[in-house]
Amino acid sequence: MRSHTIRYVRGVIVALTALTATCGLLRADDASCSWEVRTDKAANAYIAGEPIQMAVYTDAPRVDLTYRITDHEDAYWEHGSLRAGAACPALLELRHALPPGLYTLDLSDEAGEATQDVFCVVPNPNEGIGDGRMFGLNCKPTSDEEWDALTRMGTRVLRTEFSWPTIEGVKGQYDFRYFDYVVENAREHGLRLMILTGHTPKAYSMPPVDREGRVADAWFTWAPADTEPWFRFLDAIGGRVLDEKLEPAIEARTKQPVGMGLPLVAAWEVWSEADQNFYYGDWNRYLDMLRVAYCTLKSHDPRVPVVYGSCGHWTEAAYTVQANCEDYFDLAAHHPGGTDPVYSLGHWYVNMPQVFIKPGKPRESAFTECYFHPADPEREAGFQLQMFATLRAWNENYFIRSGCLGGVIGQPGRDLHALLWRDGDKLVPREAYVAWAAARWLMEDAFYVGPLAAREGEQRQLFIKHGSPMVVAWGDRERNARFGLSARAQVVDHMGRTKNLGATSYDLPIGPDAIALRGVGWDYVAEALRASTELTLTTEMGFVPERNSGYIDPLEQDASMAVRASFGDEIRSSVESVCAVLATRPARAPGELFEMQRLVGEGMVAAARNCQASDNFTPVARNTIWRLAQYVEELGMVADGIGQSWLRMNNVSDADMARVINEADKLRTRVRTNRNGAECAFAERLLDRAADQLDSVRLSEGRNRGAWWAALTQVRAAHAVASVEPAILRRVFAVADFPTAQAVTKGTLVPPQADHQVAVRVYNFLGTPVDGSLSVQVPEEWDGPEASVAFSAPARGCTEPLEVAYAVPTNPMPWINKQASRPYAELPVQLPEQLPANAEMWLSGQVAEGAALPDMKYRLCVGRYASSESQTQLVSR
Repeated sequence: MRSHTIRYVRGVIVALTALTATCGLLRADDASCSWEVRTDKAANAYIAGEPIQMAVYTDAPRVDLTYRITDHEDAYWEHGSLRAGAACPALLELRHALPPGLYTLDLSDEAGEATQDVFCVVPNPNEGIGDGRMFGLNCKPTSDEEWDALTRMGTRVLRTEFSWPTIEGVKGQYDFRYFDYVVENAREHGLRLMILTGHTPKAYSMPPVDREGRVADAWFTWAPADTEPWFRFLDAIGGRVLDEKLEPAIEARTKQPVGMGLPLVAAWEVWSEADQNFYYGDWNRYLDMLRVAYCTLKSHDPRVPVVYGSCGHWTEAAYTVQANCEDYFDLAAHHPGGTDPVYSLGHWYVNMPQVFIKPGKPRESAFTECYFHPADPEREAGFQLQMFATLRAWNENYFIRSGCLGGVIGQPGRDLHALLWRDGDKLVPREAYVAWAAARWLMEDAFYVGPLAAREGEQRQLFIKHGSPMVVAWGDRERNARFGLSARAQVVDHMGRTKNLGATSYDLPIGPDAIALRGVGWDYVAEALRASTELTLTTEMGFVPERNSGYIDPLEQDASMAVRASFGDEIRSSVESVCAVLATRPARAPGELFEMQRLVGEGMVAAARNCQASDNFTPVARNTIWRLAQYVEELGMVADGIGQSWLRMNNVSDADMARVINEADKLRTRVRTNRNGAECAFAERLLDRAADQLDSVRLSEGRNRGAWWAALTQVRAAHAVASVEPAILRRVFAVADFPTAQAVTKGTLVPPQADHQVAVRVYNFLGTPVDGSLSVQVPEEWDGPEASVAFSAPARGCTEPLEVAYAVPTNPMPWINKQASRPYAELPVQLPEQLPANAEMWLSGQVAEGAALPDMKYRLCVGRYASSESQTQLVSR
């Protein structure tokens, strides 16, 4: 067999002479020759409509070759012959355009020797542009080919890590070379960045004393002894990138730039899986780092969300709420996996998110490292459309496919779920690469409506794409389902291959590989809208849970208390009005949906005003307002999907935009001015949601009036909320270091002794200096006085450490063995019998104007670390 490679060459094939200049083949030996095929496309990925050209080189004087093109279903597409020689390489240019798919090129010579390789055709990445936060990959591109391969498949967000140690490898010296390389290439290729940072440089790390068993010896997993170097690092990295906007060049097929002036940074994630085995420091210190990160990064760009670096553990989430830190992040990270996204999502929402729902502080999720794959790797391609349709049905906005374990670029024969294989110096596309690109093309600008009735083992989800209803369906076995069609219907397979239908009905083949049917009748829209409304009203989170959460009731039940008893029936009646119009004059349906949005928005305002009347902003009211804010967005998506066919119903003027922006800006300014820098955190989050909706309007070039209505109702609700929500001085806070304590895995151990100090820094992210006083409250069991100290914090900076003395009782023997609670495992300690093995220390304070600083609770372990040998010397109790 003669040797064969496909090699990536930058540039565009414009003529055979241009390719000839790159030839540099060597003979393998004197007795044989070789041929080589080259393309100028990253990963041999052609965009639909591009000419498919390849250059064939040989080191033989002359060789006659035949070629044959087949697709992923072994269907034949083209064949022919060509002649190549060492002095005259051949240009293989396909005569016919090929639809999206994965293709095999078979080459053979007159002696019967043959070889083959693959190339692919993907949908245009500049078509189907919408909210791309769900179409992300987690990897570290290091070559032009990798960047271009990700771009050609339509990647919108790149999650990549810039850990603190890699940038500050030498104390006080920052190395931004790789950071700048990624930022420059992301801007050039139109990719937004989800920046992951965390880990601790060795110079700042505190090693835990109990480094044994599963505890990692890696210093970068330990906590920093001081938060001030972390603040300086974040300020430097944030200032370097957070004013960047995504403004890629407009290509010929593009209506507008992808991203269209949005911030280059899509989100910041603070330490990946901090609540698992990638962080061995105290959770108190993680919350310190989270608060510093949130305020530092928001001071550069308040619109870029900060992600809580979670893996989904309930314990640490509960500590976060108890420490009053739930207002220092925008999104909660989760890293789901498994073969059934519906089960995984349902399991997630009745677990850790409920910790934040309980006090009325619900948070959106960010799936920042995901491992959804089918049980059979051969089904990876057909699984892509199913997965993205499921995520859209669950209203998830941030989804990043993990590159860990070869999920993005992997090794041939080993990483069976990879989108691309790395084979020597080239990338080889796989079916899943094409299917991922096709799913993005289908789903990114599709508006979700709701589920359709389906047989057991099937899922049928309805969307509207380009003003036409579209069903995406899959099932556990092959069966047909008949659908009524409107004009210009198409069936689209999971690889993006389209077939026009000229009938009034179609038997859609539903099976494990998801399939889309565009152009079904408008009656399906009414069915899906009714179904989604019932799910919204009669369930806790918009789906049927495997168990009740205990912290939240069905929306209709909560709204009957927070808004009024008839509110659920009013929504149903409004939905029926929309469905009646859909049956007769679909063009008027957006107007009916706008009226429905107005009703939902009025309910949000009523919930806030009812709380104002009782002077109690209850968790039930908060959760109800938040769910209605989500629902008004969903209604807006349906309106905007329908309105794509009747643009006069869907326009948003510059005056409309300015009106909502001005109302939001005035509210933010008024609250912060009148309350000396304090903020209404819940109202601020409603305003952030409204700003996201307005970004959708901008991205649609002034369309998406449903998104505009959602923004308007959310801003009005924020005004009502601000009249009842207690303001917090979120941007001034204190952090505590414990220099006389010991660092242990996932905790801080305070040994009983009389001379302890806590070193407190006060951070101030306001625009002016702040003076005030700070109090340290020790547990009652320690029988110590409350200590206080004055502080003067500079604008956008922090104080020097302020030392406060405290004591832990050193009662005489007998000391006993106890277990101190902490995340990860119980900690064996020895301490006086009457002392609890866990204690809480509170930091509180106020500024000179009288506003209170947020209280911060520090959970401490108490005692002397007991090794396995020392434990045997004392009586356990």
